Amino acid sequence: SFCLFFVALGIFRFEIYNVKISENKLEQYGNQKIELLGKIQEEPILGDNSAQLVVNVQKIAVGNKIFLTNGKILVKTNPYPEYNYSDLLIIKGQLSVPENFSVQGGSVPGGSGFDYQNYLSRDGIFYVINWPEIQIVFKKNYQTFWEFSYGNILDFKNIIRQNASLFN
Repeated sequence: SFCLFFVALGIFRFEIYNVKISENKLEQYGNQKIELLGKIQEEPILGDNSAQLVVNVQKIAVGNKIFLTNGKILVKTNPYPEYNYSDLLIIKGQLSVPENFSVQGGSVPGGSGFDYQNYLSRDGIFYVINWPEIQIVFKKNYQTFWEFSYGNILDFKNIIRQNASLFN
């Protein structure tokens, strides 16, 4: 019965994951030029020449129609202007499925490379927009106590990071 419990738990986890995929309402807008309203859900990942933003989409405009929707996307953009956790953005660009890519020594089924789609899907991200036009609607749009708290923790972390670089 102990093993049966873990098998049932595994099936339950798999079903939750499948529900996540089916609830992603962005699927119908894939591979289209779109305009969306969304909020940065995580701390931006800054690189030398780019920033990656995980955005929770709230509204999407296709043509002259606006739809309420939800789903997370990954946005690759310039590191400046600086974006912050919980910024509300208007993003214009091409919504597309992430592409797997080759990595020396790596492997995915059917060839050598990195399964980027699977990697992002673990976090509920099934679409990307690369190098879109972005307009900041509202900076640090905290709507709950937890968003406010987490945002302030990230601000404090950035202050420490900036001051620590002075001593290097």
